[in-house]
This record gives sequence, C-alpha cells and structure tokens, in this order.
Amino acid sequence: MKPIIMKLFLPAFFLFLISLHSPLKASPERGDPRLDVLKKEVTKILQKNTDGLPEVAGHEVTVGFLINARNEVIILDVNGDSAAACEYVKQILNYNKVKFCQARQLIRYSVTIHLVSEKG
Repeated sequence: MKPIIMKLFLPAFFLFLISLHSPLKASPERGDPRLDVLKKEVTKILQKNTDGLPEVAGHEVTVGFLINARNEVIILDVNGDSAAACEYVKQILNYNKVKFCQARQLIRYSVTIHLVSEKG
C-alpha cells in the first residue's frame, strides 16, 4: 500500500513545487522592453503639453495607471512632493490615447516622471 501512495505523492509534490516557482518568471514588470516604449510615450505626451510647466518644474512624480480597451491612459494614483505637480500630470495624462499594445487588459503600470522646464 505504501508504494502506491509514494507513487502518487511524489509527482504531486513536484508539480506543487514547480507551480510555486513558475509565476515568478511570468511577472510583466521584469525587464520587459515594451515598458520602456510605454514610458517614452507617456513622457512624449507630457512634453507636448508644457503649458504651466515652470511652476511645477523640478519635481518628481510617480504615476500609477491602467490602459483601457480604447488605448486610453486611466490614472489610478499620482504621488509626489508637490500637489500642483501631481494635479498637472493627472490632468495632462488622464484619458490620453497611447499606441502601446498591451498583452492583457487591466494591468497596472507605474512610471516615474521628472518634470523639467526647457530653457531656450
């Protein structure tokens, strides 16, 4: 009776161990080059809309967002030292369209943005 239990237990145990290890490699946040493209796209949207930027220049803002089915940026949260900078970034980015093609819907993305004014 014991060998039958061991024959069933060992494969089930190894499958359990493999299932614990596998999701760690499937994380969308690890080294995906497409995320760099998304960050550049978000930064480009902010660069096109530089109205009112001098008052919020020099601040760093972290933006958490989703991309909906219409490829629009949906802002979830904005964190930073300046409330004015956070509100500026939220106002500019919310519901702006991006060309980024995501694999799955409702994935949370996070981008850190450094607001600088162009001198020229």
